Amino acid sequence: MRFDPRSFGLLAVTCVVACGPKSAPPRQVQGTPIAGATPTGEADAREVKAAGATSTTGRPQPATGPVPTPEQITPMVETSAAALRAGDRQTAERSLRPCLHRSPPVLVCELQFARFLATVPRRKTQYQETLRRLVIVDDPSMSTEAYDDLAKRLRTIGEPAMSETAVLIALSRSPTAERHSFHAKVLQGLPDRLDNAIAALRSALELAPERRDWAMELATLSARHPDHVDEAIAQFEALRTESEDEAFRRTITERIAELRRAAAISSDPNAPQRPKGTRRNHPTPPAADGGSTSR
Repeated sequence: MRFDPRSFGLLAVTCVVACGPKSAPPRQVQGTPIAGATPTGEADAREVKAAGATSTTGRPQPATGPVPTPEQITPMVETSAAALRAGDRQTAERSLRPCLHRSPPVLVCELQFARFLATVPRRKTQYQETLRRLVIVDDPSMSTEAYDDLAKRLRTIGEPAMSETAVLIALSRSPTAERHSFHAKVLQGLPDRLDNAIAALRSALELAPERRDWAMELATLSARHPDHVDEAIAQFEALRTESEDEAFRRTITERIAELRRAAAISSDPNAPQRPKGTRRNHPTPPAADGGSTSR
């Protein structure tokens, strides 16, 4: 029998077709997207574009068309908040578009937009710019708690003056101890407002005298102000009397002695004066009875 090469070739092709896998999945070539898939970076680009058109300065341009009514704005913000809680950032942003970048800005919408931006790390700069562009007014559509949130966000990004505007609106509506305490913290970030911070913290303690951490903070702030040293000594003495923690009592006793020495020196016209602009550095007293000095 003679060997026919043509017959062998036909046999080999037949075997490959019959014996191979019947439906091998298509192989994706590196760098080539599968049909219907979103290209890398396209979703991010859509998200940035959805924030609104920007001018040549990089600031969002005011939206066109009629400004939504309060009745329309409320469900927009609620829809955005619910979507954000559910992790649906696209809906959280898209639902706000009709009321964003208005002139003047719709405060409740811009705040909700800032909350959305805070969840997107790569948009941190836009988050801060959005907060800094806000015109803070007493808007009836904004809840008191929303002003609390706004004040905290502004303080966090280093805008204590704007933060105070927001917290003052909240205080005018509901002057709680917590709001007075937060106001004191905000005031400490403003120049020459230590006296106001002491007054704010005093107001907080009047409403919540059980807060020994605030009492400690008030004594510490008072000790930093030359007109309140006597008050600081009295506050430290009260804290020492109330405490059963020996370590705490010893530290407070030392602090009181330092304050009295400083007061005596400052009242002595012949005593050498420290260079202007400097102050003594005192260690923070430990919390009484092992507790924290802040909550």
